[in-house]
Amino acid sequence: MISADGLRELLEELQKKTAAGAAVKPPVYRIGDKAEERRVRDDLKSGRQQMRSANRCALTGIDALNSGETDSAKTYYEIAKGFYIEALERLVRPSERAALGKSAGRRGRPKKTEK
Repeated sequence: MISADGLRELLEELQKKTAAGAAVKPPVYRIGDKAEERRVRDDLKSGRQQMRSANRCALTGIDALNSGETDSAKTYYEIAKGFYIEALERLVRPSERAALGKSAGRRGRPKKTEK
């Protein structure tokens, strides 16, 4: 079980990590406005909207904690963490993800072989 102070630290840290998402416009557009529709689709594809959602959930969790609603704050933290992970996953290319499945190579200089 996590304490309220520990939860506050986690929420504040996540809020700082996702602060850039606060500047992302909401995912709304008028039907027929192709430029705004493309912007929303690009924001969703790149993870910007997920970063925005993570930031908003972290802030809402802090507000809930300030109101004494610890259970709600925990829920908002978990949701914010999920959005944050999804935003980061969108930055990683499949080829980079594949590289995480194999061990690092040997370090140092190669051994000299006898001739």
